[in-house]
Amino acid sequence: MTTFKNYIFKEYIEKTLKDINFITPTEVQERVVPFVLKKRNVIVKAPTGTGKTHAYLLGLLQNINEDEKRTQVLILTPTRELALQTFQIINEFVKNEERLKIKLCIGGKDSEVIKEVPQIVIGTPSRILKLIMNKSKLNLSKLSSIVIDEADMLMESGFVSEIEAILETFKVNQTILLSATINQELRKVLVKYLFNPEYVEIGKSANPFKIKHIIVPLKHLDRTDVTISILKNINPFLTIVFVSKIENIQKVFEKISNEGFKVGILHGKLTQQERTSILKRIQSGVFQVIVASDIASRGIDLTVSEVINYDLPYNSEYFFHRSGRTARNEAEGKVYSIADEDNLKKLQTLIDIKQATFMRFKDGAVILKNPYVVIKKKFKSEEVEKILKYHKGDKIKPNYKKKVKLLVEKQKQK
Repeated sequence: MTTFKNYIFKEYIEKTLKDINFITPTEVQERVVPFVLKKRNVIVKAPTGTGKTHAYLLGLLQNINEDEKRTQVLILTPTRELALQTFQIINEFVKNEERLKIKLCIGGKDSEVIKEVPQIVIGTPSRILKLIMNKSKLNLSKLSSIVIDEADMLMESGFVSEIEAILETFKVNQTILLSATINQELRKVLVKYLFNPEYVEIGKSANPFKIKHIIVPLKHLDRTDVTISILKNINPFLTIVFVSKIENIQKVFEKISNEGFKVGILHGKLTQQERTSILKRIQSGVFQVIVASDIASRGIDLTVSEVINYDLPYNSEYFFHRSGRTARNEAEGKVYSIADEDNLKKLQTLIDIKQATFMRFKDGAVILKNPYVVIKKKFKSEEVEKILKYHKGDKIKPNYKKKVKLLVEKQKQK
């Protein structure tokens, strides 16, 4: 069995791994670390919760020259939260190596001040570009490596031109790109800027066997009422309720709050100060429930016991990102998905629905069914049944089958 002791890391790296109780590498770490150590270009396709940050970070730290006063590594992230999270992870290593300097560039006056030359700079593309233009504040002319984290999210957020500007400005020896999905737009960037890369792909879910899917048919009920029924049933320690439409988040937040739960709210329209405050309060255990948009499913290290899908995301990939908030670090987790008839068909393509548990509420009581197979409802119409009825001995007229088929299609459309 591979452990981190199989790698010959610097003393402070080994000490930090021991401090944070990292013994065995995850699959993505085991496959990526050797390529990073060899200073190869790497493309990593892996979902949330697989350990991607340490997969690239360990090799980069090993290759960094702590005595050299120049910025050697640039890490680009799509959100300030992910940049801050990455900064905090690296800071664990800084505690054991005082020569290692890092700089977080995410906006505000603090990011404008560069007191010491950092070996590692972390930030969002727009902020990095702004600082590049003022060379007296940030000099990246001697970069060795660039990391593009959550690349698909960077593309979706409209950072394509900024990323290309940065990649064209600095000709580095190593580019590491990490993404949960790779679409056509991202492929163009990969072909243009990553020469002869190593490719590592990890499966859909970080820990699929430890995630239990529970499907709650909506039927004629209100989604928020069903969400509250689930919360009352599970008595949450920390649960995320994912809501796709940002205009619904406040409504769901208020209704859950009125039921006596300690609720936080997290979405992209909050100010940076509000988002930072919420994340700190989440980490300190203030809330039982977080009502969130899909911003919380990507790039933020929140580990929860349950996930509730108030509705399904527009992008199916986000279903797995949402699910990846639970069942982390070998823990078990549950994902509750509130689904109408159309959602059931969509869920059937996303997960093995035969292995899911179905939950419904009757007079306040919970009724579970397992396993449950979604069966397409047979179309019924008195007119069609009358025509299709078998009459033994009757002679079939010309074009009879064609007329019946047209009638069936007409009734289905209605």
